[in-house]
Amino acid sequence: MVVLTSFPPPDEGVRLTEDNVEAFIFNKNLGVGSLYIAESRVSWKCSESGEGFSLEYPAIAIHAVSRDTANFPKQCLFLMVEGDLGADEREEEEEDAEDEGEATSTVRFVPADDKRLEYMFQAMSTCQSLHPDPDQSPDEGDDYYGAVESEEQAGDGDAGADGEVSEQTQNNGHTDNTAEEAMDTGRYNDAE
Repeated sequence: MVVLTSFPPPDEGVRLTEDNVEAFIFNKNLGVGSLYIAESRVSWKCSESGEGFSLEYPAIAIHAVSRDTANFPKQCLFLMVEGDLGADEREEEEEDAEDEGEATSTVRFVPADDKRLEYMFQAMSTCQSLHPDPDQSPDEGDDYYGAVESEEQAGDGDAGADGEVSEQTQNNGHTDNTAEEAMDTGRYNDAE
């Protein structure tokens, strides 16, 4: 369940402040307020009650502009957040999705002027990039074909007694024997 509390809006590293933004947790409308996209967190504060919530970037799994009004009646900045922000607000299909893995929640921010969505998205992207996933290595995602075999598993790449590795190289996680094969087939012989 989302706990709305009174708090001062962020005052450091604010990249974007957007007034007249509706906030939704799952499909529950929390009201109209101000959205603060800061370098440290995303905060929303209700204009009427003065209460709001903050989300830390490491908990935000996905953010995107959603223009699909078939799934939600308004264009919005869509966030998928790790953790259960409101069990009683969940839709049935979201409950089914939770059964498959970790609990996630959806948060939607709907500005009064949908032309502001791109600015909101860009500010979120900039700030999110300041908080890389600590569980993801910098090279993760670069290896299109899957995990790299360790040299012990590769067989031909075993280290010798002096610590040298055979003439096998690793390119983007893939074993490359083309130099050795080329020497065997004579493709790169010197012209005489």
